[in-house]
Amino acid sequence: PQHPFWRNNETQLVAYALDGFPIFGPTAAALDACNGRFVRGQYQYHVVQSPAEVDLRRPYCAAGNAVNWNFVLGCYHGSTSSTRLERDTG
Repeated sequence: PQHPFWRNNETQLVAYALDGFPIFGPTAAALDACNGRFVRGQYQYHVVQSPAEVDLRRPYCAAGNAVNWNFVLGCYHGSTSSTRLERDTG
């Protein structure tokens, strides 16, 4: 059986990437090298339809900043330079 993560639909918010753009469930729409697209003028990422779509026989790195093993992100569309990571003290 499929893991529930892969059964999300394209309007289901899954997470936010380090560049601040949202990550949604799988879509049948064409995606760019970063696994994203513009919807109503706003950029968003999508997870792949199925882990089987990712060809692990290909080299990890693709042209530019993209990766071939893009289960979630192939690269960042936006900048991560102002992203701050903090330790959870809770």
